[in-house]
Amino acid sequence: MIDKTMEKRVIDGVEIVFQLAPGSEAPSEMLMYFRSSAVLDMAEDVTHNMHNLYTIRGSECAMAICGRATSAKHGAFGDKSDVIIAQHHWPVAGQARVVALMKKQRDMYKVHQRPVAAAG
Repeated sequence: MIDKTMEKRVIDGVEIVFQLAPGSEAPSEMLMYFRSSAVLDMAEDVTHNMHNLYTIRGSECAMAICGRATSAKHGAFGDKSDVIIAQHHWPVAGQARVVALMKKQRDMYKVHQRPVAAAG
């Protein structure tokens, strides 16, 4: 069980760093960095489109969280990754392209943030 963010494990000789990202796309989201091949698996937190802002399975809208999380994730692995992968999406190769995709995702969610109106 992975219960600490940035926890490292060696599985079949491959070192993987697990970054917990709860509440970013799902309540228990986890990302993985494969150091030996410089591959970053962003699960569904960084993709080639804008993620649903309303989830059909009833979890909270994670728009603001996703923007902050993407920014933090870029700092953790973006400058170390030669390839980024995400479930249901195609890979991106090249360190500059990886960083560009992550920044584009971060900025897209920032643009779409709206202040929540006070009830009354």
